[in-house]
Amino acid sequence: MFKLPFQLPRRLPLPKKWQLFCGLEQAWLQSPAGEVSCFNTEAKASALQQCFDALRLEPRPWPRLQPRLQVLVSGALAQPFVCGPAPGLQHWKEATELAQAMASSATQLPEGCISSIEHWPEHVAVLATALNERFFSELTELAQGAGVSLTSVRPWWAMAMSALKSNRASGTTADADLAQSVVAFSDPDSLTILIGHGQVPTLALSNIPRPNPQQQSDLLHRLLVSESLEEGSLSRFEVLPGQGADASLPWIHAIAANQNLQESTST
Repeated sequence: MFKLPFQLPRRLPLPKKWQLFCGLEQAWLQSPAGEVSCFNTEAKASALQQCFDALRLEPRPWPRLQPRLQVLVSGALAQPFVCGPAPGLQHWKEATELAQAMASSATQLPEGCISSIEHWPEHVAVLATALNERFFSELTELAQGAGVSLTSVRPWWAMAMSALKSNRASGTTADADLAQSVVAFSDPDSLTILIGHGQVPTLALSNIPRPNPQQQSDLLHRLLVSESLEEGSLSRFEVLPGQGADASLPWIHAIAANQNLQESTST
């Protein structure tokens, strides 16, 4: 999703991939063998710094063979917002500049964040993402200094959303034909919510800090009522770093569709 400054040399065989989940104050690093380490920000070093210190100490059979790292970030570090429609756009650069100009006011991130959009926003609203620029700069600098190849950097909620869209397209979910839906993503830092009519987003936001379970239930219930939707229109996901890692959706779990909104969740 976000452009990376360097890539793994292609003449060497690909090493196995590490996985990293980054939050505001914590980070979870999983080795290719499935071992998980949790790091907390301290006075001497950030959680991110500690992750790359650990990666730097990993033995390498070939010095030039860089460990590969897939990075997922919380909804506090990468926040969604709705961009457009903006009639009259001529070039993709203009669309990117529009998203960049909107990002600070549309999210809780400071000015100077990095923005990206998935689709052309001239005629319809599209989903955009703002990434904390300071975090991204620290991430890329630490990776380069540690000799680590970043394979991808994206919000975990975007990965979960892509999987949900794929399932709906293939008809493997019960709400495959919904014209409107609400999707909620809970992580240690935030509760991210997306509402859309078909492929067009109408609301996208991250609630920071993450509401407690009862507050989440109340908020989602109010949204469903305001949109005149049934509970079946709601899809919920949570990320549990280090638990249930999967190659395609690491640590991401769907909350049962029949779980009542008034019940407490594990997050």
